[in-house]
Amino acid sequence: MDESHKDQIFICYRRDDSAWVTGRLYDRLVQRFGEGSVFKDIDSIPLGTNFKQHINSVLEQCSVVVVVIGDKWIDKRLNDPRDHVRIEIESALQRDIPVIPLLVQNATMPHEQSLPESLRELHYRNGIPINNDPHFHVDMNRLIKSLETILLQKRLTVPEPIRKRLTWLPSIPQKRIILFVGSIFFITVTVIILINWKRVTGGSPTLNEPRFAESPTPAPTNTTLSPAPTSTTPSDDIGENQSIATVLPESGIGYVTNNRGPSGKFQFGLASTINAIQDLGRAWASRGVQVRLVGSGPVRYRDVPISIGQISLKGGGPMPPRRNHRDGREFDIRPIRTDGQNASVTISDAVYSRDLTKELVSLLKSLFPQAQIKFNDSDLVTQGLTTFGQGFHDHIHVRLP
Repeated sequence: MDESHKDQIFICYRRDDSAWVTGRLYDRLVQRFGEGSVFKDIDSIPLGTNFKQHINSVLEQCSVVVVVIGDKWIDKRLNDPRDHVRIEIESALQRDIPVIPLLVQNATMPHEQSLPESLRELHYRNGIPINNDPHFHVDMNRLIKSLETILLQKRLTVPEPIRKRLTWLPSIPQKRIILFVGSIFFITVTVIILINWKRVTGGSPTLNEPRFAESPTPAPTNTTLSPAPTSTTPSDDIGENQSIATVLPESGIGYVTNNRGPSGKFQFGLASTINAIQDLGRAWASRGVQVRLVGSGPVRYRDVPISIGQISLKGGGPMPPRRNHRDGREFDIRPIRTDGQNASVTISDAVYSRDLTKELVSLLKSLFPQAQIKFNDSDLVTQGLTTFGQGFHDHIHVRLP
């Protein structure tokens, strides 16, 4: 097998146990490692494919397996040799692939006796908890650092076919092999730099010689330059902040968009901001309580999506006539209406729903405690949920830290 493709991360989970948190986990891993490097079992298997054969072929290309364990993960299905979770973990353990248990929803590590014999090794694998907000991203950062270390070690490991050809390798510790390879790499890079330096300067650099010859000062001319033309129209050039390059999809779980602009022109942000908005939408849609809108019966929160407005231009920079929305960390949300429509509304309109808007702001505060939230509903300001600001009567302004 081509060793260059063995950098995939395999996510093993049960839909009815941890689907929502696994979706958030998958998004973070894709953001860091790329979509092609993260395999989420059932969702990634082509229709009509032999499940067991496909899992075995995918695991051959994986460097690490993460097992998402929620409070409903242990059940009688694990005793069935055909259970997909059991097959995935057994195959990984048989191949001696690193397996990391991720404990979510306050789950604990399964006891050895509660596991089938073929899975009992899982009990001894070191895992980490992934807690809900506000600790989710902190825990994910720890996981990502561990995965980066595992993938780097895999890349530095000498492939087995080469190891078999070199009979002296088995007697040398792995750390010495890595040190030897790193030294060769450093020497090679140093030689290449020196060769290129010589080509540019015509010799080796010294402390007593200038690196480049000074160019003669050009003689003054009487040519008068015309002033450069000025433009009265705003420039469409991309801003200089290259990290503001992620556009919010037009709609997603629990949210829709407004004032989007062509090709999402006004809805670019930092990747962390876009992830935060999508996390907010998922959290809103996952609320189990039904709400009652004017003129209709009870509906689910997911049927009353959050309406996201302007974020930033691609690359950041001024967004006239606004003085903010420059750094990809700010976004606007329309207040919730009593009719559930994605349309503008002010705090003085009859269709403004203070109760639902308060629930939305409370959710924002719980997910992002350090965020600055401005909205001019006096009740919410009095309760410490928002602060006053000029012009914030028809939208909630959020600035993430």
